[in-house]
Amino acid sequence: MKFALLVLVFVFAAAAFAQRKPFDRDKITFENVREYAYTNADIVKKPVRGVYLNFHGAGYGDVRNEDSPFAKALAEAGVVEIFPYGTQDSWMKKGPAEEVEFLVDVIRRKYGIPDSVPVAFGGCSMGGFAALTFGLFSKIKPACVLANCPVNVPEDWVDFQKPGLLPGTLEGITHPLAAADRLPEADYFFISGTNDPIPYMARNTRALARRLRKRGLKAELYEGPIGHCGATEEMILAWNSFLFERLGVDAPACPYGSWY
Repeated sequence: MKFALLVLVFVFAAAAFAQRKPFDRDKITFENVREYAYTNADIVKKPVRGVYLNFHGAGYGDVRNEDSPFAKALAEAGVVEIFPYGTQDSWMKKGPAEEVEFLVDVIRRKYGIPDSVPVAFGGCSMGGFAALTFGLFSKIKPACVLANCPVNVPEDWVDFQKPGLLPGTLEGITHPLAAADRLPEADYFFISGTNDPIPYMARNTRALARRLRKRGLKAELYEGPIGHCGATEEMILAWNSFLFERLGVDAPACPYGSWY
């Protein structure tokens, strides 16, 4: 199989963060929830079989107004994607986690999605950080967690930080590697690049996978000569297979990446 590097240049791009109105529970409704999060729920084939909570990485500044090819593949399989907007400064702690949980609840109520439907968490880079730690602050328990080149420790940001970004914005925030013994009981899937320009990121991801396995959890790790948040076609298909299997649906044959 021919490998192709998927470069996600916007992950750590110096871009304005996605703009949204100040979070106010009393003002968020079924009608305006798309101002706070993207969802493909309008096109999902019923009955809903699963939910994929997809976290964006640092520097992401867009609002998703169109359904991506992967969002359409999820919809065809009966899987609702929820992509909350925000900034990397808030991933992940109690307050922001509660905001995301509230958005999930609004979408569940609007589309009649029962709590029994399995939920997967996923993301790349700082989105992987969020996917790994969200369950520490939320009542939503994941069926699985997928992370592509996740930030594990504050130092994983060092080469991409803006002036003043560290240590203030990460102060008091729980980091995945430090919390490896407390992360949710679930199946885990990692992609890691040996050509990642961030020092020790691949090593830290490897260490996290080992610690999860020591707890008796399943933690698949795919490594290869890719850059930050890249993936080979083989890795993407493995990611998709892992995700859809845990949600109890058939995986699409398409090689679409599922981080954005």
